[in-house]
Amino acid sequence: MTSIQNKKQNILDDKWVIKIGGGFSQQNQSSYPSGRLTAFLNFSPKTKKEAGEFCTKYQIIPPGLDLEKDNILEAIAQEQNLIKPIVKKIISGNEIMDSELETIKEKIGTIRKSLTRVTSEKLNKTNQLLSPQTEIITGSYLIDTSTHNNSVASLWEDLANAITKHDLKTCINCGAFFQIKSDHNRKFCDNLNCSNNYRQRKARKLNK
Repeated sequence: MTSIQNKKQNILDDKWVIKIGGGFSQQNQSSYPSGRLTAFLNFSPKTKKEAGEFCTKYQIIPPGLDLEKDNILEAIAQEQNLIKPIVKKIISGNEIMDSELETIKEKIGTIRKSLTRVTSEKLNKTNQLLSPQTEIITGSYLIDTSTHNNSVASLWEDLANAITKHDLKTCINCGAFFQIKSDHNRKFCDNLNCSNNYRQRKARKLNK
């Protein structure tokens, strides 16, 4: 729990969506770890230690977290109980209610946009984490930055993007959530065993 507390302010201060201009092609990048939305949807912690390690890895501070009460499991479940029903509606093709849209809007909150002068040292460090092949740059740059109010706001922003892209699905074998990258006919999550297990189970049923 201490590691989460120590990192809380750093997470809130240091997470950007970066638009790099100048000699580079325009691109939006988030310095949060990728795959946070589906990882959060699929996460089912058994211990507080496991929950703490997950929150540290994915840089998530659940809004309901109270360090004095040591309620990290409850805080994660509380946020999951808000987001999962909406995700399931999206996947099933059911219409989202206005109240649910308001929840998404409220959770994303105000995104502060500004121009920030960033040194080459910090920008190179961020870019190398995102893409190790990124060219090293020198000097300082003015970049367009967007800052969320808290560390779960980007999860809800990812959800908003998924609503418009229709790229969220559940695995037909294990039920895990996953996002489509290219193949919209995909039926299985990233676990390679799911496809094999599903076909073997189906074959056994046909042979009975």
